[in-house]
Amino acid sequence: LPMTPTEWRRVKTLLDDALNRPAAERADFLDVACADTPTLRAEVESLLVAHEQAEAVHALESPFATATGDEDASGGDQQIEGQRVGPYRLVRMVGRGGMGSVYLAERADGHYEQTVALKLIRRGLDTDDILSRFAFERQILAGLDHPSIARLYDGGVTDDGRPYFAMEYVAGIPITDYCDQHRLSTPQRLALFRTVCRAVQHAHQNLVVHRDLKPSNILVTDDGQVKLLDFGIAKLLTDEGLSAGPTIPRTRTGARVLTPEYAAPEQVRGTTVTTATDVYQLGVLLYELLTGRRPYRLPSLVQAEIARVILEEEPTRPSTAVGQTSETGTDEAPRTLTPEMVSQARSTDPGRLRRRLAGDLDMICLTALRKEPERRYANVEALAEDVRRHLVGLPVTARPDTFSYRASRFVRRHRTGVAAAAAVALALVVGLGVAVWQGQQAAAERDRAEAEAEKVAAVNQFLVNLFGAADPREEGREVRVASLLDQAAGDLDSSFADQPDVEATLRHTLGVTYRELGLFDESEAQFQRALALRERLFDSHHQDVLTTQNALGNLYILSGDYAQADSILTRAVASARTLTGEQDLLVSDLMSTLGYVHYVTGDLEASLEMHRASVDLREQQPNADEIEIAASLGNVAIVLADLGRIDEAVPLLERQVAIYRRVLEADNTRIGRALTNLASVYRDAGRYDAAVEAFTEAIAIFREALGEESFEIGGALGGLGAALIELGRHAEAEEVLRRSLRIYEQAFGAEHPRTGYALLRLGGALQRRGAYAEAETYLRRALQVWRDGLPEDHPALGRGLMELGALLHEQKRAAEAEPLLREALAVREAALPADHPDRAETQSLLGDCLAALGRTAEAEALLRQGYEGLLSDRGPDHQKTIEARERLRAFYAATGQPDRAAALAEGS
Repeated sequence: LPMTPTEWRRVKTLLDDALNRPAAERADFLDVACADTPTLRAEVESLLVAHEQAEAVHALESPFATATGDEDASGGDQQIEGQRVGPYRLVRMVGRGGMGSVYLAERADGHYEQTVALKLIRRGLDTDDILSRFAFERQILAGLDHPSIARLYDGGVTDDGRPYFAMEYVAGIPITDYCDQHRLSTPQRLALFRTVCRAVQHAHQNLVVHRDLKPSNILVTDDGQVKLLDFGIAKLLTDEGLSAGPTIPRTRTGARVLTPEYAAPEQVRGTTVTTATDVYQLGVLLYELLTGRRPYRLPSLVQAEIARVILEEEPTRPSTAVGQTSETGTDEAPRTLTPEMVSQARSTDPGRLRRRLAGDLDMICLTALRKEPERRYANVEALAEDVRRHLVGLPVTARPDTFSYRASRFVRRHRTGVAAAAAVALALVVGLGVAVWQGQQAAAERDRAEAEAEKVAAVNQFLVNLFGAADPREEGREVRVASLLDQAAGDLDSSFADQPDVEATLRHTLGVTYRELGLFDESEAQFQRALALRERLFDSHHQDVLTTQNALGNLYILSGDYAQADSILTRAVASARTLTGEQDLLVSDLMSTLGYVHYVTGDLEASLEMHRASVDLREQQPNADEIEIAASLGNVAIVLADLGRIDEAVPLLERQVAIYRRVLEADNTRIGRALTNLASVYRDAGRYDAAVEAFTEAIAIFREALGEESFEIGGALGGLGAALIELGRHAEAEEVLRRSLRIYEQAFGAEHPRTGYALLRLGGALQRRGAYAEAETYLRRALQVWRDGLPEDHPALGRGLMELGALLHEQKRAAEAEPLLREALAVREAALPADHPDRAETQSLLGDCLAALGRTAEAEALLRQGYEGLLSDRGPDHQKTIEARERLRAFYAATGQPDRAAALAEGS
């Protein structure tokens, strides 16, 4: 009887264990290991005999049998289309190589329908040894079960004695062609490469080595699915042993089948092939994906020339190679490859591509391509892990672990929003950059040069000391960022008493870091001290003073103190205008921030005016920065959307995305944020499918640029969930929103105010599905997070109270809902101006709740105030206005006022 996959795995394990013992001890070992399984013992013993016989065969040196196509490789197969091979009918040839021809074939025995890729081995490779081993190898290869490996369905021998393999048919193109045709960015290519690595690692875990990894054996389908072909087939036909140990007997054919351009040095030398061979070939593939060319160009396929190049030459660094013009292709069809062509295929420019590859990716490629197998990555998993670490900004094992390298990785990790210690590092690097800039500006003044140099050195030393304190590799030390910042702030009190400008710079950057961590009180204290120092050192119009005022204004926005934000930003804008005139970019920045204050306080027209003025100032600059113009356009669009002018907002956001796509690299997070805003407006416009597509693309960008757990992904997932709900895809929406919540909890902690928004979104989704009990749990959690972490009049608290009150009201629990909605209205009245739409929405909901309790006089007043407020601010077609109108109409209908109800039904 044929063995089960479990039994075959047991056989492989026993054989490996036996071969690792002296021959004299193997029988005793099998006595114990196979005491209850005599059939397994018989199989293991037969394989041991075959192994010993294979070891006795002398390895003949012979020319390479290349795996590239040639005219004679098919062995006369051109004329057999339409013929039967086993249960299959050959439809047409789809490929030809050194080992035979590949056909599209259909099942023709009537049992079931199936389309396969059938590989027919060419004549000359149908030796008795191969045929005797064929059934055994087919069983091993059939055990490879991975979504990125084309499955081996079947195999057999033709009537004339040639082996064939029936494999999964993959309608795809080589991975290199796919990447170039879709102009995939470097991070997107690395993501595909990691998929390839996972498939190869799966095979290695099953004791199978590919040996011929190259683009033509790695296809990508139209929907982006990677499929590896010919796993283990080359191993059947070569004269070398299995990589992970002599688990399967070796077969000698007198030729080494390989593809010279992708061959590892040990293949060229004819020495033992191991898993390191696949690591090397993956290195060649990675090099080609990144640079558009292979690490070596073979002058010919003469054996001596192949050996000389692969064994002696060193590959050029990828970052250097992409800056060179080179000849590729074949002698018959040469092609000139320029840096511009390579970078355009990667959605960037030559300079950016060189910088992207320099450092980590250079070393990852060169480590995989080392000529000595033992000096490469230990396994494919280690290679894939280094690629992952590079993508998320962690140090890679291929590079020396120096302080400066670790520091640079700390800075990059901050961009993910999940490494709090890196947030400290980045904030201080920003401070250092300001100090350096100031030093450069003052370099022309001899009397200040020395002081500025001392300032840079002092800031730099402070940064180094803080990095040392934050080193997570120190055994037994857990980095607590808040305590680290507190210690740094305390050190400033004594360290820079005689250098107030240095102290101000560092206090400003500590304020930024505290703010980003949600520690608003600590942040305000640092900003205030920095501002006091700068106002003492400079006049009120100095750029440093204005910069700190802007930062403090942003802090007040986050903490909900909009009156303070309005006051300080209005003062800053006036000072900036006085100093530099209307054209200064600093005025534009301050206007943008002040415009946001107007936005959150409900003065949308004033916000729109301020943001439009900001755009105008930027566009009037002689060398206008397209990126900043695009950012300002996005602000205008968001305000327009909230005014209900969706038709005006959409083209502005689409223009913003188009500018970002043209100017920035494809994986830049600004594109992701712009897409998130565009998707939100699509959702508001009822274009839910377009919203889902834009949110999905934004998530992909964040994933490639920032890693799987970035809080940016968490935010985009929240928006995606809301869009999916509108499409009725509730199960998908809940899954997405639960993941969003997990990311926020990991990035910020379960009690962080930002996590409250994720809790609120999930609660809302559950409410839409009617899962009221679970929805209430999440909404109450959100409310508690905000009660604990925000000022008592923060608008977010008002939203949480209103959402929970609305849920209870929907469940006919009006008596429980009333106090929550009253508190929500009180919070919003304290925090927001009288005409803010959020106040009007809460009035409408509270009125509806009171109507359910029979308190009609108060209910009517609130329902009318809410509707009229939303009508005035949002317009008649805004969704919230429509909902408020329906509440008031229903009230009139229920209280015997049909004329008023009819008038509202008509939209008046």
